[in-house]
Amino acid sequence: MARYARAISESGYYHVVLRGNGKQLLFEDDFDRRAFVDTAADQFAKRSVVVIAWCLMDNHVHLLLRDDAAQLSKAMQALAAKYAQRFNRKGGHTGHVFQERFASFPVESDSYLLEAVRYI
Repeated sequence: MARYARAISESGYYHVVLRGNGKQLLFEDDFDRRAFVDTAADQFAKRSVVVIAWCLMDNHVHLLLRDDAAQLSKAMQALAAKYAQRFNRKGGHTGHVFQERFASFPVESDSYLLEAVRYI
């Protein structure tokens, strides 16, 4: 089954959600959380993606990102791959860490931008 094309935001802002596979924990300790944040910072900096707000839940992540360079998909793919490899290696896990591809919701109005920041 073919995937639908990702919606492109005219404003450059996206609310992004990344979920653990089968609702599994993404972070087993604070070292995992720090590794995710460091990996995200590295991958986003390489691709000029700006973090506006973020929240790490036990089994999913919310991000509000600005992507003027149209690099969101590459940045998220690299982040998920690098973090999953580290998570599996560190914890002796195998298989998928993340459920499907990340979800992204274009933020096209100031009211939605404020709502997303408050929610996250």
